Amino acid sequence: AAALNAITLLHMVLAGAFMHLYLGSLRLSRPSRFLGAVVYMLSGVAAWRIFSGDIPRMATYACVPLVFYLVEEIACGRRRIGAALLGGVVIACPLLAGEPQNFVYLSLALAAYAAFRLTTIARRRPPGAGVRATALLLAALFLFGAGFASVQALPTLENFADSNRPGLTADFASLGSIPPVGLVSLLTPRFFGDELHGSWGEAELQAREFYPHAAGLYTGFFTVVLAIVALVTRRDRWHVRFFAVFAGIVLWLALGKFGYLYRAIAYVPLARSFRDIENINVLLPMSASVLAAVGFESYVDPDQPPHVWSRVLRGTALAVGLGMILVALTILLERSQGLELLALPIVRHAIAESAAFAGIAWACSALLVWTRAKHRAAPAWLIVLALAFLVADLLYSAGPLVAAGTDIRPMAQPDSVTRYLLRDRSLYRVSGFYDRGPVFGVQDIGGEPSLLLARYQEYTDVLQGYPLDHFTRPEGPHGVVLHAGFDSPLLALLNVKYSILSGRDLASVRIADPSRLVQVNPRTVIYRHPRMFPRALASWGYRVLPDPAAVLRELRRPDYDPGASILLEQQPALPPGLAATPGGPTAPARLRVTSYEDNRVVVQARFPRPGFLVLNDLYYPGWQAEVDGRPTTVYRANYLFRAVAVPAGSHEIRFVYRDRMALLGAAVALLTGLSGITAWLVERGRSERAVTDRRRVPPRRGPRPRRSRSGQT
Repeated sequence: AAALNAITLLHMVLAGAFMHLYLGSLRLSRPSRFLGAVVYMLSGVAAWRIFSGDIPRMATYACVPLVFYLVEEIACGRRRIGAALLGGVVIACPLLAGEPQNFVYLSLALAAYAAFRLTTIARRRPPGAGVRATALLLAALFLFGAGFASVQALPTLENFADSNRPGLTADFASLGSIPPVGLVSLLTPRFFGDELHGSWGEAELQAREFYPHAAGLYTGFFTVVLAIVALVTRRDRWHVRFFAVFAGIVLWLALGKFGYLYRAIAYVPLARSFRDIENINVLLPMSASVLAAVGFESYVDPDQPPHVWSRVLRGTALAVGLGMILVALTILLERSQGLELLALPIVRHAIAESAAFAGIAWACSALLVWTRAKHRAAPAWLIVLALAFLVADLLYSAGPLVAAGTDIRPMAQPDSVTRYLLRDRSLYRVSGFYDRGPVFGVQDIGGEPSLLLARYQEYTDVLQGYPLDHFTRPEGPHGVVLHAGFDSPLLALLNVKYSILSGRDLASVRIADPSRLVQVNPRTVIYRHPRMFPRALASWGYRVLPDPAAVLRELRRPDYDPGASILLEQQPALPPGLAATPGGPTAPARLRVTSYEDNRVVVQARFPRPGFLVLNDLYYPGWQAEVDGRPTTVYRANYLFRAVAVPAGSHEIRFVYRDRMALLGAAVALLTGLSGITAWLVERGRSERAVTDRRRVPPRRGPRPRRSRSGQT
């Protein structure tokens, strides 16, 4: 737990440091750079990542300003191939962290930024004067990024092809759309609630469009004021124009289905499989930080005319007024649909609290602007006061002080549930433990929410009673969330021994034998399943059912015995002596799992006659098997699992995961790195030789001056 907290703090510091570095490349003053860095490291997006425990996204969020800095350095001619190589590594970071969606968003944002910078450079320089070399370096940066990312991209594409995403409807891409009223979160951070105290939208309305993730839009009230200052005073500067338009595009896309523009994503084959469009908010603090830093530069500039500040105050009033209009329109719209929001006490409280916050923040901001208008140059005390107000606002509204009195460590510390589970040292799985499992070495069947295998979703759908063609149900927040099927043979095949249930779950789940419930704490019970098949089992026959739906129907029969025969979908090529009819020998097989790792499983087996060893783990391309060191075929058995044919006698069966796509991606990444390092060394050598040659060339001497007879030159 201490390590997780330290990693979070480290990436907050890195986020601020990299933003400070980027703002320095724009030639801004130190106070402005400091303010922009504070806005970035304490934004609502950063707070949301911290509270949700999303360290990979927090890590990639911290690196965004670094790659913008490298693009800027290349565009200005201060850096060359070394910056392109490092930029490629940073671009690949989101995908290496398992975030393909953020990888796409960052790549598109950088491509737009690079194109804009090339355009501005081409306008200032003569045609072809260094523009072509700059364009090649920026293209190399993106090529390096694609090469380094291939080590994760190729296996991800393979996983995507086998996942449930291609089978989902285009509405799946609209999940997480922020309604227009969510833009109020630019001015007040907890209109909907927050990650710690819940969201009145989800709790009262049961609507995904009303949830606290909109709080990720908040970057400080005074930040909005400073952005207005930048637009009023410095709109002629290229980075103000770019980031103002960029912020508008990000906000429009974050609206998802409510913005209509994003609906076109339904026609893009791969992108339509992304969910939670609000993840694009990770790019908004970049614009907010730059605009706020430029606005603060104008705030301390003594040459600003007095009428500027009245325009800023009018712009701020307009922003607050638009927020009030959005709230009023939302209340009227919900009323027309039969829901009176103001009748809900929690909504009235949220509106009143947000209005009070916006009023106080507006008054403080107006006072700072009015005070600045009274002075020709901003005094030091006013600069310090403005910085202190912004920092206090972010710390209280979007930063760690929201979590005051909340201990976020118990997720990584033992509790009554983990102590109960850890008393059982056998090999089993659980349901309902979710992402705490890896911390304690407990395997949960919730699955990976990023890319859930299509077969696994079909299996768990049928397990819970859904029809097999009911393939539009997206996975739950943690992958698969079970609400039924606790006594199904399909669950027993998954090697599930315990299910963790909360008091709220007990009201909705269906359990045949309540006497098997164990109360481990006042809010949690554990259900001990009466039937569970072991992780590794022996089977003595097989049947071939080419129709996968027929396999699932057969598996659901209460009298199905996987030890008698397994169900295959294709005719196997078997060694002599292995029968195709069920019926086992008088002596049972002896199986012992001697090693169980992520990419390697070893089973010691003694078979009295030829049969199958079934490992109740997912069948997936890349898994290979050996019997006594000799390769053997891995069959898809019982719709979802792995099986190998085993002769009679004592054997060691080894399952090893070797992903060809991952190896291919690693080779591409290695070649990319070697090419980049070679190019960097060649360029460095040329630069050193050029410097040496300049030192060796003697200075040019002109003709000796003539002297007259009088001695004058």
